[in-house]
Amino acid sequence: MTRSFTGRSRRALSVTALALAGLAAPLHAADRAAADAAVLLKAIQDHAATDKEFALENALRAFEAPGVVQIDTKRKGESDDQQCVWPARKPAAVTDDEWQALRRSVEPQPGEMGCSTYLLMDMDEDGRRDLLQRTYVGAPACSPSTAHSSG
Repeated sequence: MTRSFTGRSRRALSVTALALAGLAAPLHAADRAAADAAVLLKAIQDHAATDKEFALENALRAFEAPGVVQIDTKRKGESDDQQCVWPARKPAAVTDDEWQALRRSVEPQPGEMGCSTYLLMDMDEDGRRDLLQRTYVGAPACSPSTAHSSG
């Protein structure tokens, strides 16, 4: 015997299927995240066997997106910790147009642990590299209203 579904029953089945699919998606994402974490952990352990100090950095380097360029800025002088400058020479992997646009439009910023680092990478897959800025600005300061005394 063949069972036929009414329009209402079909809608209920569709809603149920969508709900189950919505529950399954995070599980698949969690599985992928766990697998990615296991791969990264293995890479860190492999690098730690030969270089304990920079195992994390060396492991992460293997996962960098192709075409990424890092540009480090530096302090203008030993005594001037609030002014940063671009490198004197254009990095080889940076095009002339990118270098000119960068120097015209962005002022290197100081941070708590040095100057900003800039990354050129194609974030939106439009064929042109986008600019990302990385600056350490420190941990939030404790204000008097949130400080607790032990007295």
